[in-house]
Amino acid sequence: MKKLCTARDMDLISALPDNLIQTILSMLPLRDAARTCILSRKWRCSWVKLPHLQLDASFWQESIQVESQDRAAKFAIILFRILLLHQGPITSICLHIPELESPPEIHTLINFIVRNGVRKCVLLTFPGGHFKLDSSLFTCPTLNYLDLRSCEINLLPTTFERCSNLTTITLADVTISAQALKTLVSSCPFLCSLQLKVPVDIQCLEINAPKLVHFLYYYSNSFQSSVSVNYAQRHQAILRLLGGFPLLKYLYLDYYCVKFLAADEFLTRLPGMLRFLKFINLANICLEDVEQFNSVLCLIRSSPGLRKLKIDLHRSTLNNNNNMENRRGEEDYSDLTINRLEEVEMSYVVGGRLDLEFIWILLARSPSLRKMKIGLTISNTFEKLKIIKEMFMFPRAAPNVKVLIED
Repeated sequence: MKKLCTARDMDLISALPDNLIQTILSMLPLRDAARTCILSRKWRCSWVKLPHLQLDASFWQESIQVESQDRAAKFAIILFRILLLHQGPITSICLHIPELESPPEIHTLINFIVRNGVRKCVLLTFPGGHFKLDSSLFTCPTLNYLDLRSCEINLLPTTFERCSNLTTITLADVTISAQALKTLVSSCPFLCSLQLKVPVDIQCLEINAPKLVHFLYYYSNSFQSSVSVNYAQRHQAILRLLGGFPLLKYLYLDYYCVKFLAADEFLTRLPGMLRFLKFINLANICLEDVEQFNSVLCLIRSSPGLRKLKIDLHRSTLNNNNNMENRRGEEDYSDLTINRLEEVEMSYVVGGRLDLEFIWILLARSPSLRKMKIGLTISNTFEKLKIIKEMFMFPRAAPNVKVLIED
Protein backbone atom coordinates (compact mmCIF):
# COMPACT_ATOMS: atom_id res chain seq x y z
CA MET A 1 0.00 0.00 0.00
CA LYS A 2 2.85 2.36 0.81
CA LYS A 3 4.40 1.85 -2.61
CA LEU A 4 1.04 2.46 -4.27
CA CYS A 5 0.58 5.78 -2.48
CA THR A 6 4.07 6.86 -3.42
CA ALA A 7 3.35 6.16 -7.08
CA ARG A 8 0.16 8.20 -6.90
CA ASP A 9 1.95 11.12 -5.30
CA MET A 10 4.66 11.20 -7.97
CA ASP A 11 4.49 14.00 -10.52
CA LEU A 12 4.73 11.79 -13.58
CA ILE A 13 4.43 14.71 -16.00
CA SER A 14 7.41 16.49 -14.47
CA ALA A 15 9.39 13.27 -14.52
CA LEU A 16 9.31 13.09 -18.30
CA PRO A 17 12.71 13.70 -19.94
CA ASP A 18 13.24 17.04 -21.66
CA ASN A 19 13.59 15.56 -25.14
CA LEU A 20 10.24 13.77 -24.80
CA ILE A 21 8.56 16.98 -23.61
CA GLN A 22 9.94 18.84 -26.62
CA THR A 23 8.68 16.08 -28.93
CA ILE A 24 5.19 16.31 -27.43
CA LEU A 25 5.14 20.10 -27.70
CA SER A 26 6.35 20.03 -31.31
CA MET A 27 3.25 18.04 -32.27
CA LEU A 28 0.87 20.63 -30.82
CA PRO A 29 -0.31 23.93 -32.33
CA LEU A 30 1.63 26.78 -30.75
CA ARG A 31 -1.38 28.05 -28.76
CA ASP A 32 -1.91 24.62 -27.22
CA ALA A 33 1.81 24.23 -26.55
CA ALA A 34 1.78 27.54 -24.64
CA ARG A 35 -1.15 26.34 -22.51
CA THR A 36 0.94 23.45 -21.18
CA CYS A 37 2.75 25.95 -18.96
CA ILE A 38 0.09 25.32 -16.27
CA LEU A 39 0.88 21.59 -16.01
CA SER A 40 3.89 21.89 -13.73
CA ARG A 41 6.92 24.02 -12.94
CA LYS A 42 9.07 22.00 -15.34
CA TRP A 43 6.62 22.56 -18.18
CA ARG A 44 6.21 26.28 -17.48
CA CYS A 45 9.01 27.40 -19.77
CA SER A 46 9.31 24.36 -22.02
CA TRP A 47 7.20 25.77 -24.85
CA VAL A 48 9.40 28.85 -25.23
CA LYS A 49 12.32 26.59 -26.15
CA LEU A 50 10.66 25.07 -29.20
CA PRO A 51 13.09 25.14 -32.15
CA HIS A 52 10.21 25.20 -34.66
CA LEU A 53 7.77 28.13 -34.74
CA GLN A 54 4.55 27.55 -36.69
CA LEU A 55 2.62 30.82 -36.91
CA ASP A 56 0.38 29.81 -39.79
CA ALA A 57 -3.06 31.01 -40.90
CA SER A 58 -4.96 28.87 -38.37
CA PHE A 59 -2.89 30.35 -35.53
CA TRP A 60 -3.80 33.92 -36.50
CA GLN A 61 -7.47 33.09 -37.04
CA GLU A 62 -7.70 32.08 -33.40
CA SER A 63 -5.39 34.79 -32.09
CA ILE A 64 -6.73 37.88 -33.88
CA GLN A 65 -10.42 38.17 -33.11
CA VAL A 66 -10.80 41.93 -32.80
CA GLU A 67 -12.13 44.79 -34.90
CA SER A 68 -10.29 45.46 -38.16
CA GLN A 69 -8.70 48.70 -36.94
CA ASP A 70 -7.00 46.86 -34.06
CA ARG A 71 -5.87 43.78 -35.98
CA ALA A 72 -2.49 45.17 -37.06
CA ALA A 73 -1.62 46.20 -33.51
CA LYS A 74 -2.79 42.84 -32.16
CA PHE A 75 -0.69 41.02 -34.75
CA ALA A 76 2.44 42.97 -33.81
CA ILE A 77 1.91 42.48 -30.07
CA ILE A 78 1.45 38.72 -30.34
CA LEU A 79 4.31 38.24 -32.77
CA PHE A 80 6.90 40.20 -30.84
CA ARG A 81 5.77 38.77 -27.50
CA ILE A 82 6.46 35.29 -28.84
CA LEU A 83 9.87 36.36 -30.13
CA LEU A 84 10.71 38.12 -26.86
CA LEU A 85 9.81 35.10 -24.72
CA HIS A 86 11.59 32.58 -26.89
CA GLN A 87 14.72 30.95 -25.50
CA GLY A 88 17.36 29.00 -27.37
CA PRO A 89 17.93 28.46 -31.08
CA ILE A 90 15.24 28.45 -33.77
CA THR A 91 15.87 26.07 -36.64
CA SER A 92 12.68 26.76 -38.60
CA ILE A 93 9.95 29.38 -38.71
CA CYS A 94 6.71 29.51 -40.68
CA LEU A 95 5.00 32.89 -40.57
CA HIS A 96 1.71 33.71 -42.25
CA ILE A 97 1.08 37.45 -42.43
CA PRO A 98 -2.71 37.84 -42.27
CA GLU A 99 -4.72 40.40 -44.21
CA LEU A 100 -4.39 43.66 -42.35
CA GLU A 101 -5.23 47.23 -43.28
CA SER A 102 -1.75 48.37 -42.28
CA PRO A 103 0.55 45.38 -41.73
CA PRO A 104 3.51 46.23 -39.51
CA GLU A 105 7.07 46.23 -40.79
CA ILE A 106 8.64 42.81 -40.55
CA HIS A 107 12.19 44.16 -40.54
CA THR A 108 12.56 43.22 -36.87
CA LEU A 109 11.37 39.69 -37.59
CA ILE A 110 13.85 39.25 -40.44
CA ASN A 111 16.71 40.40 -38.22
CA PHE A 112 15.52 37.95 -35.56
CA ILE A 113 15.62 35.12 -38.13
CA VAL A 114 19.15 36.02 -39.21
CA ARG A 115 20.48 36.36 -35.65
CA ASN A 116 19.09 32.98 -34.60
CA GLY A 117 20.67 31.06 -37.45
CA VAL A 118 17.39 29.77 -38.86
CA ARG A 119 17.78 26.94 -41.37
CA LYS A 120 14.19 26.82 -42.69
CA CYS A 121 12.10 29.93 -43.35
CA VAL A 122 8.56 30.11 -44.77
CA LEU A 123 6.98 33.54 -45.19
CA LEU A 124 3.40 33.66 -46.44
CA THR A 125 0.86 36.39 -46.88
CA PHE A 126 -2.67 36.67 -48.20
CA PRO A 127 -3.11 36.74 -52.03
CA GLY A 128 -2.39 40.19 -53.37
CA GLY A 129 -0.84 41.32 -50.11
CA HIS A 130 2.66 41.84 -51.41
CA PHE A 131 5.25 43.12 -48.97
CA LYS A 132 8.80 44.19 -49.78
CA LEU A 133 11.26 41.66 -48.47
CA ASP A 134 14.11 42.91 -46.34
CA SER A 135 17.57 42.32 -47.80
CA SER A 136 18.99 41.03 -44.51
CA LEU A 137 17.18 37.69 -45.00
CA PHE A 138 19.62 36.84 -47.77
CA THR A 139 22.60 37.46 -45.48
CA CYS A 140 21.74 34.43 -43.33
CA PRO A 141 24.50 31.87 -43.99
CA THR A 142 22.68 29.04 -42.16
CA LEU A 143 19.53 29.24 -44.30
CA ASN A 144 19.02 26.14 -46.46
CA TYR A 145 15.23 26.15 -47.05
CA LEU A 146 13.40 29.26 -48.26
CA ASP A 147 9.70 29.45 -49.14
CA LEU A 148 8.34 32.91 -50.04
CA ARG A 149 4.76 33.71 -51.07
CA SER A 150 3.27 37.01 -52.28
CA CYS A 151 6.21 39.31 -51.70
CA GLU A 152 8.51 41.57 -53.68
CA ILE A 153 12.24 41.00 -54.05
CA ASN A 154 13.91 44.11 -55.43
CA LEU A 155 17.51 43.78 -54.30
CA LEU A 156 21.00 44.20 -55.70
CA PRO A 157 22.53 41.01 -57.16
CA THR A 158 25.38 41.12 -54.63
CA THR A 159 22.82 40.68 -51.84
CA PHE A 160 22.40 36.98 -52.66
CA GLU A 161 26.06 36.03 -52.37
CA ARG A 162 25.83 35.12 -48.66
CA CYS A 163 22.95 32.62 -48.95
CA SER A 164 25.09 29.99 -50.64
CA ASN A 165 23.82 27.10 -48.46
CA LEU A 166 20.27 27.15 -49.82
CA THR A 167 19.18 23.73 -51.08
CA THR A 168 15.44 24.44 -51.51
CA ILE A 169 13.81 27.58 -52.95
CA THR A 170 10.08 28.13 -53.50
CA LEU A 171 8.88 31.44 -54.95
CA ALA A 172 5.11 31.71 -55.48
CA ASP A 173 3.49 34.94 -56.65
CA VAL A 174 6.79 36.67 -55.96
CA THR A 175 7.74 39.79 -57.90
CA ILE A 176 11.36 39.41 -58.97
CA SER A 177 13.35 40.36 -62.05
CA ALA A 178 14.89 37.77 -64.35
CA GLN A 179 18.38 39.02 -63.48
CA ALA A 180 17.76 38.83 -59.74
CA LEU A 181 16.36 35.31 -60.07
CA LYS A 182 19.34 34.23 -62.14
CA THR A 183 21.76 35.65 -59.56
CA LEU A 184 19.87 34.08 -56.65
CA VAL A 185 19.92 30.60 -58.18
CA SER A 186 23.52 30.81 -59.38
CA SER A 187 24.57 31.87 -55.86
CA CYS A 188 23.31 28.53 -54.50
CA PRO A 189 25.71 25.79 -55.67
CA PHE A 190 23.92 23.13 -53.59
CA LEU A 191 20.40 23.90 -54.85
CA CYS A 192 18.40 20.66 -55.21
CA SER A 193 14.77 21.83 -55.36
CA LEU A 194 13.31 24.84 -57.17
CA GLN A 195 9.63 25.80 -57.46
CA LEU A 196 8.75 28.92 -59.41
CA LYS A 197 5.53 30.83 -59.94
CA VAL A 198 6.96 34.20 -60.83
CA PRO A 199 6.25 36.89 -63.47
CA VAL A 200 9.39 36.04 -65.43
CA ASP A 201 8.85 34.94 -69.02
CA ILE A 202 10.38 31.58 -69.79
CA GLN A 203 12.46 33.03 -72.63
CA CYS A 204 14.13 35.33 -70.07
CA LEU A 205 14.64 32.55 -67.55
CA GLU A 206 18.29 31.58 -67.11
CA ILE A 207 18.93 28.97 -64.45
CA ASN A 208 22.28 27.38 -63.74
CA ALA A 209 21.69 24.65 -61.18
CA PRO A 210 23.71 21.54 -62.04
CA LYS A 211 22.62 19.68 -58.87
CA LEU A 212 18.90 20.37 -59.26
CA VAL A 213 16.76 17.23 -58.90
CA HIS A 214 13.28 18.72 -58.28
CA PHE A 215 11.87 21.42 -60.58
CA LEU A 216 8.37 22.92 -60.78
CA TYR A 217 7.59 25.82 -63.09
CA TYR A 218 4.17 27.46 -63.35
CA TYR A 219 4.01 29.61 -66.47
CA SER A 220 2.11 32.85 -65.90
CA ASN A 221 -0.76 33.19 -68.38
CA SER A 222 -0.21 36.96 -68.31
CA PHE A 223 2.44 36.40 -70.99
CA GLN A 224 0.00 34.38 -73.05
CA SER A 225 -2.35 37.37 -73.19
CA SER A 226 0.21 39.50 -74.99
CA VAL A 227 -0.51 40.44 -78.61
CA SER A 228 2.14 38.20 -80.15
CA VAL A 229 3.55 35.06 -78.58
CA ASN A 230 6.83 33.92 -80.08
CA TYR A 231 6.50 30.16 -79.69
CA ALA A 232 9.84 29.49 -81.39
CA GLN A 233 11.77 31.58 -78.87
CA ARG A 234 9.96 30.01 -75.94
CA HIS A 235 10.56 26.57 -77.44
CA GLN A 236 14.30 27.22 -77.46
CA ALA A 237 14.06 28.61 -73.93
CA ILE A 238 12.44 25.50 -72.50
CA LEU A 239 14.95 23.26 -74.30
CA ARG A 240 17.77 25.34 -72.82
CA LEU A 241 16.12 25.19 -69.41
CA LEU A 242 15.69 21.40 -69.37
CA GLY A 243 19.18 20.92 -70.75
CA GLY A 244 20.62 22.70 -67.72
CA PHE A 245 19.38 20.10 -65.22
CA PRO A 246 21.40 16.93 -65.87
CA LEU A 247 20.52 15.36 -62.48
CA LEU A 248 16.80 16.17 -62.54
CA LYS A 249 14.58 13.52 -60.90
CA TYR A 250 11.21 15.29 -60.65
CA LEU A 251 9.70 17.56 -63.30
CA TYR A 252 6.45 19.52 -63.17
CA LEU A 253 5.27 21.42 -66.26
CA ASP A 254 1.95 23.03 -67.06
CA TYR A 255 -0.04 23.53 -70.26
CA TYR A 256 1.99 26.47 -71.59
CA CYS A 257 5.38 24.80 -71.18
CA VAL A 258 4.19 21.70 -73.02
CA LYS A 259 2.64 23.93 -75.69
CA PHE A 260 5.93 25.77 -76.19
CA LEU A 261 7.78 22.46 -76.35
CA ALA A 262 5.44 21.50 -79.19
CA ALA A 263 6.56 24.43 -81.35
CA ASP A 264 8.89 22.05 -83.19
CA GLU A 265 6.53 19.44 -84.62
CA PHE A 266 9.43 17.23 -85.76
CA LEU A 267 11.06 16.98 -82.31
CA THR A 268 10.87 13.39 -81.05
CA ARG A 269 13.57 13.61 -78.36
CA LEU A 270 15.11 16.43 -76.36
CA PRO A 271 18.65 17.46 -77.35
CA GLY A 272 19.84 16.28 -73.93
CA MET A 273 18.47 13.09 -72.39
CA LEU A 274 16.96 13.35 -68.89
CA ARG A 275 18.59 10.13 -67.74
CA PHE A 276 17.90 10.56 -64.03
CA LEU A 277 14.29 11.71 -64.35
CA LYS A 278 11.97 9.43 -62.33
CA PHE A 279 8.70 11.37 -62.11
CA ILE A 280 6.97 13.56 -64.70
CA ASN A 281 3.95 15.58 -63.51
CA LEU A 282 2.00 17.46 -66.20
CA ALA A 283 -0.97 19.73 -65.47
CA ASN A 284 -3.82 20.95 -67.71
CA ILE A 285 -2.61 19.04 -70.74
CA CYS A 286 -4.78 18.53 -73.82
CA LEU A 287 -3.84 15.24 -75.47
CA GLU A 288 -6.43 15.87 -78.19
CA ASP A 289 -4.06 18.58 -79.39
CA VAL A 290 -1.72 16.57 -81.62
CA GLU A 291 1.20 18.90 -80.89
CA GLN A 292 0.85 18.45 -77.14
CA PHE A 293 0.32 14.72 -77.63
CA ASN A 294 3.66 14.51 -79.45
CA SER A 295 5.37 16.74 -76.88
CA VAL A 296 4.41 14.40 -74.05
CA LEU A 297 5.75 11.44 -76.02
CA CYS A 298 8.93 13.44 -76.64
CA LEU A 299 9.39 13.91 -72.89
CA ILE A 300 8.80 10.19 -72.30
CA ARG A 301 11.29 9.18 -75.01
CA SER A 302 13.86 11.53 -73.45
CA SER A 303 13.44 9.99 -69.97
CA PRO A 304 14.76 6.41 -70.10
CA GLY A 305 14.62 6.05 -66.30
CA LEU A 306 11.00 7.24 -65.92
CA ARG A 307 9.16 5.42 -63.10
CA LYS A 308 5.99 7.46 -62.59
CA LEU A 309 3.83 9.58 -64.89
CA LYS A 310 1.01 11.84 -63.68
CA ILE A 311 -1.12 13.81 -66.13
CA ASP A 312 -4.06 16.08 -65.34
CA LEU A 313 -6.00 16.68 -68.54
CA HIS A 314 -8.36 19.53 -69.21
CA ARG A 315 -11.54 19.54 -71.22
CA SER A 316 -11.02 20.51 -74.82
CA THR A 317 -13.21 21.99 -77.52
CA LEU A 318 -11.31 19.90 -80.03
CA ASN A 319 -12.96 16.97 -81.76
CA ASN A 320 -13.19 14.16 -79.20
CA ASN A 321 -13.90 11.41 -81.72
CA ASN A 322 -13.19 8.21 -79.82
CA ASN A 323 -13.11 5.95 -82.86
CA MET A 324 -10.00 3.83 -82.31
CA GLU A 325 -10.08 2.58 -85.89
CA ASN A 326 -7.97 5.62 -86.79
CA ARG A 327 -5.30 4.70 -84.27
CA ARG A 328 -1.80 4.33 -85.63
CA GLY A 329 -0.36 0.83 -85.65
CA GLU A 330 2.18 -0.62 -83.26
CA GLU A 331 4.93 -0.10 -85.82
CA ASP A 332 4.47 3.66 -85.44
CA TYR A 333 5.76 3.39 -81.87
CA SER A 334 8.47 0.78 -82.40
CA ASP A 335 11.06 3.29 -81.16
CA LEU A 336 9.17 3.82 -77.91
CA THR A 337 9.75 1.28 -75.15
CA ILE A 338 9.15 2.61 -71.66
CA ASN A 339 11.13 -0.06 -69.86
CA ARG A 340 11.04 1.28 -66.30
CA LEU A 341 7.64 2.94 -66.07
CA GLU A 342 5.79 1.44 -63.09
CA GLU A 343 2.90 3.77 -62.29
CA VAL A 344 0.59 5.99 -64.35
CA GLU A 345 -2.11 8.33 -63.07
CA MET A 346 -4.39 10.20 -65.47
CA SER A 347 -7.31 12.39 -64.44
CA TYR A 348 -10.16 14.13 -66.30
CA VAL A 349 -9.97 11.73 -69.24
CA VAL A 350 -12.87 12.42 -71.63
CA GLY A 351 -12.28 9.45 -73.90
CA GLY A 352 -11.14 11.28 -77.03
CA ARG A 353 -9.31 9.41 -79.78
CA LEU A 354 -5.86 10.62 -78.74
CA ASP A 355 -6.66 10.12 -75.05
CA LEU A 356 -7.31 6.46 -75.77
CA GLU A 357 -4.34 6.18 -78.11
CA PHE A 358 -2.07 7.51 -75.39
CA ILE A 359 -3.42 4.94 -72.91
CA TRP A 360 -2.94 2.24 -75.58
CA ILE A 361 0.70 3.29 -76.01
CA LEU A 362 1.44 3.17 -72.29
CA LEU A 363 -0.13 -0.26 -71.85
CA ALA A 364 1.43 -1.73 -74.99
CA ARG A 365 4.96 -0.33 -74.53
CA SER A 366 5.55 -0.50 -70.75
CA PRO A 367 6.72 -3.99 -69.69
CA SER A 368 7.32 -2.95 -66.05
CA LEU A 369 3.97 -1.21 -65.52
CA ARG A 370 2.33 -2.25 -62.23
CA LYS A 371 -0.55 0.20 -61.84
CA MET A 372 -2.55 2.53 -64.06
CA LYS A 373 -5.24 4.74 -62.54
CA ILE A 374 -7.59 6.51 -64.95
CA GLY A 375 -10.12 9.12 -63.87
CA LEU A 376 -12.91 9.31 -66.44
CA THR A 377 -15.00 12.45 -66.89
CA ILE A 378 -17.83 11.15 -69.07
CA SER A 379 -21.44 11.90 -68.17
CA ASN A 380 -23.04 9.44 -70.61
CA THR A 381 -23.13 6.06 -68.88
CA PHE A 382 -23.43 4.05 -72.10
CA GLU A 383 -20.47 5.89 -73.65
CA LYS A 384 -18.44 5.43 -70.48
CA LEU A 385 -19.03 1.65 -70.41
CA LYS A 386 -18.16 1.41 -74.08
CA ILE A 387 -14.83 3.19 -73.54
CA ILE A 388 -14.00 1.12 -70.45
CA LYS A 389 -14.65 -2.09 -72.38
CA GLU A 390 -12.43 -0.85 -75.19
CA MET A 391 -9.59 0.05 -72.83
CA PHE A 392 -9.64 -3.38 -71.20
CA MET A 393 -9.10 -4.92 -74.64
CA PHE A 394 -5.88 -2.96 -75.23
CA PRO A 395 -2.71 -5.10 -75.48
CA ARG A 396 -0.54 -5.09 -72.37
CA ALA A 397 3.22 -5.48 -72.27
CA ALA A 398 2.96 -6.12 -68.51
CA PRO A 399 0.43 -8.96 -68.01
CA ASN A 400 -0.05 -8.28 -64.29
CA VAL A 401 -0.71 -4.55 -64.52
CA LYS A 402 -3.69 -3.31 -62.49
CA VAL A 403 -5.93 -0.87 -64.35
CA LEU A 404 -8.20 1.14 -62.04
CA ILE A 405 -11.05 3.20 -63.49
CA GLU A 406 -12.47 6.01 -61.36
CA ASP A 407 -15.23 8.55 -61.92
